[in-house]
Amino acid sequence: MGKISGYSQDTSPTINDTVLGNSSAPATSRFKLSDLISLFFNNIPTAIIGAASINFGGAGSGVWWEEIGRATLGTAGNTIAISSFAAKKYLRILINLAGTGGTVSVSIVFNGDTASNYAYTIASANNGADSSTTSSNNLLLTGATTMTAFSMNLEGINSSSIEKVFWGERNVVGATGAGTAPTHNQYTGKWANSAAQITSLSVTNTSTGNFAIGSEVIVIGHN
Repeated sequence: MGKISGYSQDTSPTINDTVLGNSSAPATSRFKLSDLISLFFNNIPTAIIGAASINFGGAGSGVWWEEIGRATLGTAGNTIAISSFAAKKYLRILINLAGTGGTVSVSIVFNGDTASNYAYTIASANNGADSSTTSSNNLLLTGATTMTAFSMNLEGINSSSIEKVFWGERNVVGATGAGTAPTHNQYTGKWANSAAQITSLSVTNTSTGNFAIGSEVIVIGHN
C-alpha cells in the first residue's frame, strides 16, 4: 500500500466509499477530514435526531416557535400593529418597547376588537397583591408610567373554540443606569372570544409620550 499523500482525493464521498482503499484504485481512496465530517453529519438517520427537532426558526408543521409576525417602529409613534399573521394554536407575543419621554401606557387588542371583551389581572410590582379588571376594551399591559424600557412576554392557547387566555411577565425600567432596578410583574389576561383565532394585533400607547424608534412586537407560533 502506498503513502496516503500519493492517493488522489475524492471531494464527494458517499456512505458506501471506503476511507482508504487499495493503491491500485486511488481515484476514490483519499478524503480530507472535513469531507468525512460533512459525510457523517449529513447522513445521521432522522430516526435518531427526529425530522422536526428544531426548537426555533424554520418553517413547517413540526417546527416549534416559528416566527409568524413582526413589526418594528422606524419612527417614534403610538401604535405598533401586525395586520395579519398565520393562525396558530399556540402563541407567544414578545413586546420590547422604549419611551421617548413623558409617560407611556401600553395596551393590546386582538383582531381589531375594541369592545368590552377583555379581562386581566396584574400583580403589583415585584409580585405583590393582585389587581383585576373585567369587561375592558383592551388588555392593559401597564398604566401610565415614566419608563426608558419595557419588555413583556405573553403566551397562550389560540384555539378558535375557547376564550384566549394569556399568562406572562413584564419588566419596566424607569431610569437608566445601574442605580435603578427594573420592576417586575406577573400578568394574566383573556380575550373573551370563542369563535375565531387571533390573526392580528395592535399594541397602543394612550399616554403623553411615544414609543421610540426600534420598539418592536414579535409573534411566534406553533400548531
